[in-house]
Amino acid sequence: MAIAVIIYWGMCNEYKKNLAALLIIYLREYLMNTDTISSFRTKDADFTRTRKLPFWRVATLILRSWKASLQNRINKFFNDLDLLENIPTASAFCQAREKIKPEFFKALNENVVKFFYDNYEKQGFVKRWKGHLLWAVDGSYINIPDTVETRGKYGIQTHIFNDEGVVQALASFLYDVLNEININSGIAETKIEKSFIFDGHSKQYRKDAIIIYDRLYSDYSVQKKFAKENGLPDEVTVRLVKVELENGEIEVLMTSLLNEEKYKLEDFKWLYSRRWGVETYLDRLKNQLEVERFSSEKLTGIEQGETTQVRL
Repeated sequence: MAIAVIIYWGMCNEYKKNLAALLIIYLREYLMNTDTISSFRTKDADFTRTRKLPFWRVATLILRSWKASLQNRINKFFNDLDLLENIPTASAFCQAREKIKPEFFKALNENVVKFFYDNYEKQGFVKRWKGHLLWAVDGSYINIPDTVETRGKYGIQTHIFNDEGVVQALASFLYDVLNEININSGIAETKIEKSFIFDGHSKQYRKDAIIIYDRLYSDYSVQKKFAKENGLPDEVTVRLVKVELENGEIEVLMTSLLNEEKYKLEDFKWLYSRRWGVETYLDRLKNQLEVERFSSEKLTGIEQGETTQVRL
């Protein structure tokens, strides 16, 4: 899954305005950088001539909302650039987007996340709990355009009212619940959610981050191969914490936070409840950002068009 970036301008003071301006400069330079273009173009000959749709314009168009028709979005974009005499056709844009590897948008998101932690931390804007970042992992099914290609790659979900079924992919997200930033995400054919941790999420882990999982991720046996390949211990010591909910139900949480003086029993009920942040993020993706409204039915376009939100 590739990552498109949407910046939420939640600025409240001059420091954040200045940082936001620096981010715009940073993104502009990254999009126009020759190394970026050569690394993420499909073929060596792509984007080598001066045209209506250079790399940066195509990438920016993909990042924009697609609630309107394709040609209307292109028209508005070029109108904003004061380039009405150079508006390309929707067909030309569709051909141009095939020249950008989906991996570009994942790299773009990683760079924005790095910019946030490097620069906002200096101004004290990064929220932490007892010195830790709080990151949560969760998954959700995403409806995918129904084509021969997508049926061959993704899962088919059927029910009694639809024998042919609908095409769905399983998406997984690593999300900073205090700072409301998506760190890493991916889509693939329906598979065990834990595999996303090994394939992508774990590569972003930091020693100062607490990772919060639900009970579907508690099976250590599925991680033995991963642990061996990465030189991790065969056994781990964990702490079990019993939490009583408001309705009287008892939950047992398992954690590697063993320091009972630093991490009190009463902390864990609040800590685990922070997982709700990734749930609300998924709701925003589907219902506000309309992540399932794809601007392309081709596999490349689908993998380019998955959207995450970076809230600054």
